[in-house]
Amino acid sequence: MHRWKLVLLIGIVCLALAPTFALGGTPTYTLSVTKAGTGSGTVTSTPAGIDCGSTCTASYASGTDVTLTATPAAGSDFTGWSGDCSGSGTCTVAMTAVRNVGAVFDVPKTSVGIYRNGEWYVDLNDNRVWDGPATDGYAVFGGLPGDVPVVGDWDGSGTTKIGIYRQGVWYLDVNGDGVWDEMTEGPVTWGGLPEDIPVVGK
Repeated sequence: MHRWKLVLLIGIVCLALAPTFALGGTPTYTLSVTKAGTGSGTVTSTPAGIDCGSTCTASYASGTDVTLTATPAAGSDFTGWSGDCSGSGTCTVAMTAVRNVGAVFDVPKTSVGIYRNGEWYVDLNDNRVWDGPATDGYAVFGGLPGDVPVVGDWDGSGTTKIGIYRQGVWYLDVNGDGVWDEMTEGPVTWGGLPEDIPVVGK
């Protein structure tokens, strides 16, 4: 009796890993996508089939190359693939077997930093230690007496950038390169009374 149970169990496992067959005898394999992390987003495929979102499993003919693209929602970052994909760009999987792919979306953490006489030191890797400009963020932006540092997502890209409020004039590093580009980042005039305190938000 136990021998028959063992044979049955082995048969079930083999069926789970085996391809299905479309009309005409072409084998198909299943691609499954799961999402993880503290954030949110969608994963889509080319050819169509995965739109996860709502449709996270699809079948493809054997030998099909399926390219997956992860798109984070506003306020989230796509931080990488797992399973049969790796890295953080688009991923192409060859459907020569059942494939399982994980996509991780996270809400970015807020880092600490210091503004000191026009110099910005930002703990980008969040270890609460200054690791130098090659690892952490450093920029020279502002520095005149009375300059007030401000930060915000000036271009709506989801990345926080630096700026200076100076007596009613806002100098914002819109492109995030840590440099004042006057031709493309012209100052914004808002406020200017002695008692004004700059605030940002959305």
